[in-house]
Amino acid sequence: MKEKILESARSYPGFNPIDDTNFERTMQNEVVPFLDTLRKTQRITAQGAREIYCETFVPEDFLAGTDGKKECRGLIVLFHGFCEFCSKFDEFAYYVLKQGYALCRFDQFGHGFSGRETKNSSKVHIRSFQTYVDCAHAVMEQVARPLAADVSKTLHKEIPLFLFAHSMGGAVAALFLQQHPDVFKAAVFSSPMFELQIPGMSNTAARILLTFIRLFGAGEKFVAGRGEFTEHYVFADYKKPICSERRFFYHFNKRKTEVRWQTWNGTYAWLDESLKAIRRIFKKENLKKITTPILLFQAEKDDTVSLGGQNRFAELVPSAHMIVCKGANHELCNGTNEIVARWYPELFDFFGEFAG
Repeated sequence: MKEKILESARSYPGFNPIDDTNFERTMQNEVVPFLDTLRKTQRITAQGAREIYCETFVPEDFLAGTDGKKECRGLIVLFHGFCEFCSKFDEFAYYVLKQGYALCRFDQFGHGFSGRETKNSSKVHIRSFQTYVDCAHAVMEQVARPLAADVSKTLHKEIPLFLFAHSMGGAVAALFLQQHPDVFKAAVFSSPMFELQIPGMSNTAARILLTFIRLFGAGEKFVAGRGEFTEHYVFADYKKPICSERRFFYHFNKRKTEVRWQTWNGTYAWLDESLKAIRRIFKKENLKKITTPILLFQAEKDDTVSLGGQNRFAELVPSAHMIVCKGANHELCNGTNEIVARWYPELFDFFGEFAG
């Protein structure tokens, strides 16, 4: 397994991480207005008449490509994680756009402004995990690839497609790369969901239990432990050295303003389908289908997904190599100032190897 330990921050040309001391003010006064001038929204219909909400960002100077202006280095497509929404990654969008990349992002089915299988906005419910993959493919075919083709035509050169996937989005991405191996030039996985933490039992035992739960008609009930979204949240003391409290609450407070962003826990059916999806990812014949170069960021202090699955993936997929972020928590994008300044340069270096 190819592995690198990432212990310290470093500078990177054109990258000026936001100081979380003034995080909300900087986001409101600088980042969001910048994104609003570039944002184009689109709703597409995926397989099964599922509606997916998409956003694209292509700075105008990318399209010029003359008179010393920037040319687009590639189009990054973002797969967000469980209980998230694409605009939770505004800070990420700001950084990659400033580095010369265009961006396509979308709300996963059952999240944000995309369609759902349940009316309860606090629930993430799915009948089949393959739905996520099919919807992502629809985004690629109807939005991302046509956009990349248009930009390529304007610049008179082909721009590559890159993938950035976080947590549950990493599981969706792995299945996507197995089923559609020739779409992306390179991919980055941030804390991918390759093994779940289920207190008190193994994933195998959980699958057996979930079979009975669904047979008895309880598949749409919340997984025990957390239910409806609540506006009150206590930030755990152990997270403060490894996760930015200000970054976290900036995004948490956004949830209060929009009910569609209040996904808060999955159903038993979602959990069952996620465990089945992970089994599919690790089938020997499926792992062989992944040939895309992959950089996997592992958070050393991850308390959301188990690290064992990430280790197995990095060992079994020759095109993958892993960077372990010492002292980091699951949401690298919500890390402390030091952690944010540590992993983004590695991201830019990796995509830069394959950029146009």
